[in-house]
Amino acid sequence: MQYEKSLQNQLEQLETEHLNTLSSANSYFSRELGDLRNSMRLVASHLQDLITRTDKSANQVEEVFKKVGGTLPRVSQIRWMDLQGNELFRTNFTGLETKNVTPQELQNKQHRAYFKKISQTLPGQLILSKINLNVENGQIIHPFEPTVRALIHSPPTHPLGEGYLVVNFRLTSLFSFLATLSQTTTGLLIAYDDHSWLLHSDKALEWSSDLKTKPASLPINNPRLWEPLRTNTAVSVKLADEGNVYSANHTRIRYSEKKGDSERIFFIAQTPASHYGHMVERALLPALITGSLVFLLGCILLYREISLGLALQKLTTELNLEKDELADTLAVQRQLREELVEIEKMASLGMLVAGVAHEMNTPLGAALMSVSDMQVRLEDLKRDIKQGLKKSSLDHYLQATSESSALALSNLQRASNLIKRFKRLAVDRTSENCSQFNLYQCIHDLLRAMQPQLKQHNVNIEIVCSKTIYMHSFPGILSQVLQNLINNCMHHAFEHVKKPAITIEVQQRDQHVVLTVTDNGQGVNEEVQNTLFEPFITSNRQQGNTGLGLHLVHQWVCQIMEGKIQVIAPASGGTQFELILPLSVSQPD
Repeated sequence: MQYEKSLQNQLEQLETEHLNTLSSANSYFSRELGDLRNSMRLVASHLQDLITRTDKSANQVEEVFKKVGGTLPRVSQIRWMDLQGNELFRTNFTGLETKNVTPQELQNKQHRAYFKKISQTLPGQLILSKINLNVENGQIIHPFEPTVRALIHSPPTHPLGEGYLVVNFRLTSLFSFLATLSQTTTGLLIAYDDHSWLLHSDKALEWSSDLKTKPASLPINNPRLWEPLRTNTAVSVKLADEGNVYSANHTRIRYSEKKGDSERIFFIAQTPASHYGHMVERALLPALITGSLVFLLGCILLYREISLGLALQKLTTELNLEKDELADTLAVQRQLREELVEIEKMASLGMLVAGVAHEMNTPLGAALMSVSDMQVRLEDLKRDIKQGLKKSSLDHYLQATSESSALALSNLQRASNLIKRFKRLAVDRTSENCSQFNLYQCIHDLLRAMQPQLKQHNVNIEIVCSKTIYMHSFPGILSQVLQNLINNCMHHAFEHVKKPAITIEVQQRDQHVVLTVTDNGQGVNEEVQNTLFEPFITSNRQQGNTGLGLHLVHQWVCQIMEGKIQVIAPASGGTQFELILPLSVSQPD
């Protein structure tokens, strides 16, 4: 036990280090690619403005290319191609040196994949090429220059006519920064889906598809890590190939606005097998010492028992004393057993709280992604306003922003409710504020917050409630009770139901309200129904359920809201929870 606990603590620290490295790499990589799209739009707009003011001669156009490209350190090349893929102008940027390519050196690029792709777009659309090494005249540039090409299809109204603006962005600084994220115990690897390595501790494996060297990729070099990554978005602290420890996640590069035109980039944190071996040694040493001491103590006790057995006939007069000592030992053993039961209960609660802390990453990460998505769409809207805003673009922005904000709010509420749920397990519920609220609005707001979950499970909810019922009670607790009941229905009731549905019905009776939550699911087993509100009772523990949801509902309804709750099996099938709640709750001082 001591060995496993010590090793687990070290692995948790290693997991935190892995997550920090992956988060930094993923965030910086996504931000850099987003900046490239914005930079390309600005370059295209600036070039068009400057060329419009010139006489459009070759010298003037090349000067404009020099002027614009010289202001962006990541630009390595600016080109203009006609519809047949012929380069009409090209300017190269190498450090502080700028060179205009002569007409004799210009090439036809119609065989390139990025030209074939841009030639199929409509004017005004922007695409990105795959990340690969920069090539000039059929030769890879040394030292390597990771490059991504941004292309815009210019309309016939452009000063240079309809054609394609191509800007090569040098990603050397990006990969240099990502390489600095590697530490002594954690190295950063980057894989281009299942094609090739972009960053690896073994430099001979990098860019194999561009260099035409021996094939090297994530499935080839790390097959045990690739298997879970094929179906999961992330893997945390996994012992894989050659005894190395890995954590991994991925992001997607969007090459264009076309649906599905994207590719995965895997970010992998690698801890070498040698360091994992040191972790095992550090965990094993104190465990061996403890084991040796226990073994020595056992030997001493065994020796004592043998000695007492041999001297038993000579020590009959001390029999009563030995009985008293035995009784004391048994009393201590019973006391220790009771303490162990309490320790096990606290350990179970501690594991639940640790699980909640781990699950907080999911809603908070989803909320962060939603806010980031709204920020990107806001930048797109600003750009569209400058270029001439269309109603369809505005409608699309409003709809997407509404969905993103709703998703962010839902996940933040989910994180807040998760904290409150387990806090209420040990804290007096009377600390909640008692206030006047509209019951229909409380239910309606909850269902709006749960809309993403309901949509995911394809559950239809019907509300039968008067909009004039007001309660003086605990709206937060009532909302949590309803959420737990709805979640219980979604997780347990609809496994084989084609059209899952839940009905929430409210009736006012004198100074009470009768609130029922009814589903059309598979019903509750009679054996489970009698213990449904007891703690840690669940039929889906393998899916992460703790069995505390309905227990907390019972505690909140009966102890805080001064009401009653019962489970009913309707004749039509399914399950019905009936809550009888007072309209006004007396709140203690």
